[in-house]
Amino acid sequence: MDRVLLIDDDAMISKIVKNRLEQRGYLVDHEFDGRKGLEQAKKFRYSAMLLDISLPVMDGFQILKNMSDLGIDTPTLIMSIHTDIENEIKSYKNGAKLFHKKPINLELLETQVTALIDSQSKSLQEAIKFGDLVIDLDRAYVSKDRHEIKCSPKELKLLGAIAQANGKVLSRQSLVSITAKDFDEPEEASIDTLVCRLRKKLGKYRGGEVIETVHGYGYRLNLSYLDGFREKRN
Repeated sequence: MDRVLLIDDDAMISKIVKNRLEQRGYLVDHEFDGRKGLEQAKKFRYSAMLLDISLPVMDGFQILKNMSDLGIDTPTLIMSIHTDIENEIKSYKNGAKLFHKKPINLELLETQVTALIDSQSKSLQEAIKFGDLVIDLDRAYVSKDRHEIKCSPKELKLLGAIAQANGKVLSRQSLVSITAKDFDEPEEASIDTLVCRLRKKLGKYRGGEVIETVHGYGYRLNLSYLDGFREKRN
């Protein structure tokens, strides 16, 4: 079931929108003020977010900026009574995907939400997939058994390199070279530390580590994953 976050301080509008989306099968979480809305956005990976601009405590643009700084890329639709072109342009510049002018048109809003979620789904389909493991480097997203796994930029870079090797063994030195493109002079020992952290986060797969050690050579993805491999589409 797709989960939608609604952040709007208008109780009547929020109730109407929430009821409509729930009738269409969505799970909807609602927050009235911006700060609580941002905290909620950090807790779950939502399929879409509906966001008002004028909110108590923190406005919609501040929420979008904070989400961007945190690497949260939930597809967002701005709903606003401020319908001048400047606000609409500012919404898009701050990362919103769609803009809905109040008063709310429920049929249009529902269509826009569907479009947002479809766009999100297509992005996930283009990610690298190995069985229950999904790695989307463009969106800095990793999940295992449908549960999101938070990875640091270094961890994501390393995991992506191992995944894209498609079962081939990568030496520590080659991984140092790969990660050195983005990080200051990583050493082989730091590669071992990153692998250790990733193993703790990823858990086991069919009784083995997701990232296997090939003694004397380096690391590779658990070969049991390769049966479910689908390369990222171009």
